[in-house]
Amino acid sequence: MPKVDQTCIASSPTDLAILVESDRHAAYCLPLAQAAAQQGKQVCIHFTHQGVQLLERVQLPHLRRWARVTICLESYRNLHDSDTTAAAEILADETAAILVAPGYEVDLIKNSHRVIIF
Repeated sequence: MPKVDQTCIASSPTDLAILVESDRHAAYCLPLAQAAAQQGKQVCIHFTHQGVQLLERVQLPHLRRWARVTICLESYRNLHDSDTTAAAEILADETAAILVAPGYEVDLIKNSHRVIIF
């Protein structure tokens, strides 16, 4: 299970923030992140609310290659009813994503040049 970062703040500027708040449009995350990163842009993809349901469909190691991936801890726990076994299976690779405290997206938006919200 990845380490939970309760103090993680998006203080360093990000060129593109992708906020995934719905359980739709998973297919867009990787191509957007890849295209931006190939242009030398810093990308962060943050999964929150219903968007955490997509974690079972997206390939975190591939996303991680092109972007910093963060997951709202509270949204994740609500979805999985604090089931750490399910969390361990989805987030098996400790480098795949960072679990962050609620409210992280506010700092991410403030410190990003462009924001896409699904």
